[in-house]
Formats: sequence, structure tokens, C-alpha cells
Amino acid sequence: MAIVSGGIFSEHGAALEAHKIISREISRFAPPESEDDYVVDIAFITGRNYGPDEFPLGASAGPVGRTQRRFIVWHRLPEGLEDPSEVRAWFAMELVETESLVRDYLPRRSKAYPAAALAGEIRALREMLGSATAATGRPRARHDSI
Repeated sequence: MAIVSGGIFSEHGAALEAHKIISREISRFAPPESEDDYVVDIAFITGRNYGPDEFPLGASAGPVGRTQRRFIVWHRLPEGLEDPSEVRAWFAMELVETESLVRDYLPRRSKAYPAAALAGEIRALREMLGSATAATGRPRARHDSI
């Protein structure tokens, strides 16, 4: 199970840097170990290029097919988050909804997705973003030694 991150960043300056920092922290948490891994793709949408009808504020599931190994969850961030700690705090709260989407939205017929295991990875990411940031000032990757 793996988590990757990226997105469509249309903001500039401090906000862009804050979003990219958190995206990199997420990608380091549980990178894919092989092309056969099931992956949750945390995709960020920032800026004003898309309306709320296209991407509502918060988490929304992307399309997924039964043979697909990558599940995209779009995350539209509110405007005005310019500090990594603000982005991290907002995102940690939003991961509750992401975990639910991963657990409940993935297809269950014909090919069994490891939805519960993927949701567990999202829960662990949420815990890491909250606890590691408070303790050290920077998130710790799942595989870092303690």
C-alpha cells in the first residue's frame, strides 16, 4: 500500500511553497515499493481556476475502475493558507473524510480492493501529520528510524 501526492497548484509565492512542502511530506510517508502496489493519490487543487461545481472544497473521489491500482482523491484547499503549519492542520482534519472515501468508495465487486488497508494508511498519515509535527517540527516518514 502506498500514498503519493501532487496536484494542480495555481497559487504563487508563500501559498505555493506551503502546499508543495506538505505534498512532499505526504509522498515521503509511504512511497510505492513496486508498480504492483495499490496507491492512494492525494491530489491537491489550489487557486481559483476551478469552480466549486468541478472541485468542491475538501475531499472528493476521482473515478476508479475495477482493474485500476491508483485511487485519486482530490483535495481542494481553501484560499489563504500560506504557512505549511496551516496547510498541515487543515489537511490533517480533511484526512478523516479521505479515509472514509477510501474505505467506502472503492469497488468491491469482481476485484477486491484492499480498501481497509488503504484506509489504515490514510489514518496513519493523519496521525503522523498531527503528532510528528507537534513533537519535532517536521513530519517523520513511516519508515524513518526512531
